[in-house]
Amino acid sequence: MSQEWCWDGPCYDFRITASFSPGGAPEHVFTGRYYAISVAALQALCRQAGFEDVTRQDGAFYQPVILATKPAGS
Repeated sequence: MSQEWCWDGPCYDFRITASFSPGGAPEHVFTGRYYAISVAALQALCRQAGFEDVTRQDGAFYQPVILATKPAGS
């Protein structure tokens, strides 16, 4: 399996090529495009969208987890 990441400003395109037989031709190619922002920027966007108690949890998963609550009555 191999991965390739190509950055384009704040975005990146990725390509994962998977081969399930040793030395075999690629059997599956997965591609995608992501907008990469910092955790702090994501927390700020959550607050701007109206979420409350926006917190970051580390160590529960291989990446940080962002938790937030919906305001009462909304």
